[in-house]
Amino acid sequence: MQTTTHLPMLTAFISRLQRRLNQKTRIRLIRAQSKGKFNQNPIFRVMDPSQSFSQPPGAWDSSEKSAMLHPSAPPPADQDSAGYPPSSGPYSGEAVVAVQPAVFEIATPLASSLPDYLGYSIFTMLCCCFPLGIAALIFSCSTRNANFSGQRELAEKNSKMTLILNHASLGVGLVFIVLLIIVNVLTSLHKS
Repeated sequence: MQTTTHLPMLTAFISRLQRRLNQKTRIRLIRAQSKGKFNQNPIFRVMDPSQSFSQPPGAWDSSEKSAMLHPSAPPPADQDSAGYPPSSGPYSGEAVVAVQPAVFEIATPLASSLPDYLGYSIFTMLCCCFPLGIAALIFSCSTRNANFSGQRELAEKNSKMTLILNHASLGVGLVFIVLLIIVNVLTSLHKS
């Protein structure tokens, strides 16, 4: 018996609370517009999760889709507003924004991955020419990332650049070692 007498009071309280929340949202949007953050007052409409997940997209009516982009008529003002201003619908100058769930694309790795020459890059960085070795190591990691994300052209380009930098680093290192040996032999011959 008591629950039936409280039901109208509860529904009136819930409707007043919803109107108050809508008013606060409108005030925030107006303040954001006055600060120059927005050019127009957007109205956000959240999609109904029961429709978006329980029904396949083909089951939606096209009128429902187009109704999301067009403003609807304002709801009628209630008589029991208890001092709150009645809620109004969108104005002709407002933009309507439909909020939809995000779509994520997952990249698949390449079936036949290209060589990244990581070991060769580490060797040339530590033993031959440090600057060229670091550049080769960076391109080697980029090749590995491109292989994993399925970007074949980028992986080919980075793999070729890694190999070129590794060969150049090895060549510079060998030339430096040969010159160092020649200088040591010549200085030891002149001392004796």
